[in-house]
Amino acid sequence: MKYLRNISLAAAMLIAANSHGQSNWADVKLYDNNGAVMSQTRSYMDALGRTVQEQSLDITNGNVLANQPVFDAFGRPVLQTLTAPVFQTTLNYKDKFTEDASGNNYSWDDFDKPNTTVPTPVSK
Repeated sequence: MKYLRNISLAAAMLIAANSHGQSNWADVKLYDNNGAVMSQTRSYMDALGRTVQEQSLDITNGNVLANQPVFDAFGRPVLQTLTAPVFQTTLNYKDKFTEDASGNNYSWDDFDKPNTTVPTPVSK
């Protein structure tokens, strides 16, 4: 708390439409006493209000780090990626952050199917 008393932080939250295939995003910026941005994060949401990707700006290195959930066939979050660099300098939705072997967005279609084939037997 002592650190927070010495440096006043202001947080701004903006919700607006964007043109990156996602309907909404929320932006949070933290400023120091001089008005310089200390931290910036953005959460992208789908039409149901579910977070589909979160990004943070690494101010020191000028890189963006992101993570995202993967939903099952019923829309429930079942996987969460680890935070990883997206190799861009601004907060913009990263399409194909997680990809399947075909280069498409990784989705429930890649893992949430009934097993209709006979599994191969275990060898000795």
